[in-house]
Amino acid sequence: MFQSVVREALDEILPQKAAVTCGSTQKMISINDVIYFESLNRHIIFHFANTSTLEIKDSMENMISFFSYPSFVQIHRSYCINLNYVDSFTPLAVTMTDGCKIPLSRKKQTIFQERFNNLIRGTIK
Repeated sequence: MFQSVVREALDEILPQKAAVTCGSTQKMISINDVIYFESLNRHIIFHFANTSTLEIKDSMENMISFFSYPSFVQIHRSYCINLNYVDSFTPLAVTMTDGCKIPLSRKKQTIFQERFNNLIRGTIK
């Protein structure tokens, strides 16, 4: 019991890291700093809170399974966002804190709103 509580607390306060392959190099990225990532021509482009980007060769399907964190949700076939960086949204688009407007597909509206409401209620982090 105590160990699970400590693990949960550490997961909240320590930055979560992930290794992604960029060419022949493994690069560590901070999950918490990813605003969103997009798929373009069989590449994934990560957009970070510090305005930097990172491009890797991979599929959206692989990245969605890799980023199975509660705060990430796919809102379009080409975009997956971090709900912690949502500034505002309409039925057609989500505006991120960096000002980028990301299209919100009709098929993904319900899951986006459910997950966003859960974040607001504090049931996901």
